[in-house]
Amino acid sequence: MGKKATRQRATSITNFLNMKFETIEFSTEWELAFGQPEKGGIWYVGGRPGNGKTSFVVQLIKELATQGMRVRFYNFEEQESLTMQETIQRVNLVEVSDNIVMINSLMKYEALKDEIARTRNDAIVIDTIQKSGITAKQIEDLRESFPNKQIIGVCHVQPNGLPDKQAANQVYREASLKIRCDRFRAISEGRYFGERGYLNIWKERADIMWAVVE
Repeated sequence: MGKKATRQRATSITNFLNMKFETIEFSTEWELAFGQPEKGGIWYVGGRPGNGKTSFVVQLIKELATQGMRVRFYNFEEQESLTMQETIQRVNLVEVSDNIVMINSLMKYEALKDEIARTRNDAIVIDTIQKSGITAKQIEDLRESFPNKQIIGVCHVQPNGLPDKQAANQVYREASLKIRCDRFRAISEGRYFGERGYLNIWKERADIMWAVVE
């Protein structure tokens, strides 16, 4: 991994091509889906209920923590629930629990931003953007205030697959990595792709539900 490049107003093409950017070195299955994206900025995870979105988010948290990243998980949607407990157990998140802090109650944006600034974390996961009450303008504020942190917005979507509500749309527009959870597959729709372009969230069910299409 190279050091994140210093942003410059003007540079030659040769100098630009020689810049080195710090990337996330995903493990094999994740790299096949999403390549090795640049660290920092905003990612989007969207999906309709019943398509494996929550399971994928917990798997993503585990992968980031496995890579040594400190993850702060704002579990606003399910909070302290049996279903979330079962998901965490199924993914075996306890293996990397030293790198994860989980917040299970809602908080105002000012408190959330202050907490992110005060605590040591590399990745911020907000599940979901709609439940958090964050506005589109506040999404921009997070991106500008914490350019070196990985901010991951988990979003509900409409029946047509597009983000639901303005703040989720802002996450989608800002995101360098866009991930759509559909029938137990997490599919890359952003700027980063691996050779396969998707990750099976739950392989047995994904194989069945995608067999008709494929």
